[in-house]
Amino acid sequence: MLDHRIVAAAGLGLIAHLALAPAAYSRPAVALALLLALVPILITAWAARGGAPRDLRPAVVVLLLSLPLSLWASPLPWAVSWARATTLAWALGLALLVAGWDDQVRLFGRAAGRCLWLAAYLVLGMAAAANPLRLPQNELAGTLVLFVPLGLALMLHAARDPTAGPARRLALALASTLPLAALLHGGSRGGLLALAAGLLAMAILAARGRRRWLLVAGVAAAAAALVLVPSPARDFILFGGSPQGWSWGLALSGRPEIWQRGLAVLAATPLTGIGLGTFGRVTAELYPLSFAPGLVVEDAHQLFLQTALDLGPAGLLAFAAIVVGAAGRLLAVLRHARGLLRARALGLGGALVAHLAFGLADAVALGGAGNVAFWFLVGLIFATPQPAPAARRRWPRRLGGALALVAALLLASPPGRRTAALNLAALDAMEAVLDQPAQLPAARDALYALEPRPCRASWLLAQVLARQGDARRDAAFADSLRCAATVPLAAAALTDDRRLAQLAVRSHPGVAVAHRWLARSYGRDPPPEERRAAIASYRHAVALAPRDGRAWYELGKLLAAGDLHAALRAFLAACEHGDPGANACVAAAETALALGDRRAAIRYYRLSRWPEAHRRAARLQGAPE
Repeated sequence: MLDHRIVAAAGLGLIAHLALAPAAYSRPAVALALLLALVPILITAWAARGGAPRDLRPAVVVLLLSLPLSLWASPLPWAVSWARATTLAWALGLALLVAGWDDQVRLFGRAAGRCLWLAAYLVLGMAAAANPLRLPQNELAGTLVLFVPLGLALMLHAARDPTAGPARRLALALASTLPLAALLHGGSRGGLLALAAGLLAMAILAARGRRRWLLVAGVAAAAAALVLVPSPARDFILFGGSPQGWSWGLALSGRPEIWQRGLAVLAATPLTGIGLGTFGRVTAELYPLSFAPGLVVEDAHQLFLQTALDLGPAGLLAFAAIVVGAAGRLLAVLRHARGLLRARALGLGGALVAHLAFGLADAVALGGAGNVAFWFLVGLIFATPQPAPAARRRWPRRLGGALALVAALLLASPPGRRTAALNLAALDAMEAVLDQPAQLPAARDALYALEPRPCRASWLLAQVLARQGDARRDAAFADSLRCAATVPLAAAALTDDRRLAQLAVRSHPGVAVAHRWLARSYGRDPPPEERRAAIASYRHAVALAPRDGRAWYELGKLLAAGDLHAALRAFLAACEHGDPGANACVAAAETALALGDRRAAIRYYRLSRWPEAHRRAARLQGAPE
């Protein structure tokens, strides 16, 4: 008799293209096919024989139930979120199917056990190296780090295993080196650092006793040397290739501001999030970035923050439970396993650590094509044989029930009801602004009805009023500036509004962004009296935030019209704090030339990460005095 898991796997495989590219099919056809494929998998997952592990099933069910909520909350449910929800549902089905697989499965009389899925996973890694789906470079890097550790662990085991033939060794070598070569070719700093973290975790888990602690100490010493000793490797990893000065903004490529925007969105929709895949559009329209207004940044560049935005707190908790459960299973295996099972657990653990490390400052968002590999990995981890039958634990079920009860009580309380009203009003405002302009009056009325109205609601109200051309927008913007957290949003969206900038400075004199906003409101080339006021505001800003390279650079440009020595000091400060736009070091060099100091100009040109600056330094070096 054909194993029911084979039937479920065939159904899932038949709709793979439909689930991974749902936009190519009609929505009813996709929904029906997905339902027909997932129902057998869910039945299989709860089967007495061949069912998925108990510690995986509840969390996956919560994630599946979060998908309709995500579609309901999304301001762009059919344009964006539908496709991602479809892909995520299919990937969760894959995780359940693989997790419930065991070595008793037979196909046409032959064993078709866990090794079949392991081989499929490694083949998928080799295919991903060619990037057939044309994933963005960072997303591709986050996907590739899921394959390299497992391939390397199995390859190293095969090298010591006398029963492993040359064909097996060659296949494992390709499974590890092809994704690794693609990762190195892409040059993603986040991907390379994440892979290093995964391989380090593998090495630490593989070592025993004193060697483990010696390894940890050696890695800590190497990391300290990398940070402290100047080298091309340090410049590439920490500064993106620039040898000049340390700056969070430079090292993290603007991510802190993106995280702030993500937290601001989450503060307005704490119960539901904003739906799968909509972060980029929501922030571009309602929470713009100061360094690139109007730019659509597709995700929040942080895995857990992005998950909360996509699926809300319930989805985040379920995702975290799966990650913790997977880590616990691997640690249990590694305490007792030997041989191939140990190598497999080490490789899977290294891949999991690499994925989480990549997610600290980037994200392969849920529902994306690259995210399928992560759920495949989860299935393999939960399918890993345990050293002994796990005792049935009742506390996770009780904990889930207790959390649900606490959540219900909190929602029923007055603060909970106010939070729910804010969440609903914020979702209405986002949908009206992004996709349904006819709903702007209703969104406006819902936001006006909030009492008391928090700053984040006043910010959304101002945006809605601005779309309607309502003169009350200025009063709403002013009301939102009661909170310091709103100042960066207003500074990015209302750069030229001097009246609001002055209000921000009066309300929050200790916030550097407010002073920088006021300085920028005077324009690029203000008349003398306004120039002096702008210079004073920039001086306040850099006094409060002395590592703000952009403020130093703008201050230098204003000073250059009347005091070259002061301008040079400001440009050098900007050069030392990230060299924003690769402009500050060059500006310092050109100011030094204007002052007649050619040697200093050469030195400053060489500090820049702009290649042309180094060529200018070489030409000055070779020119006669």
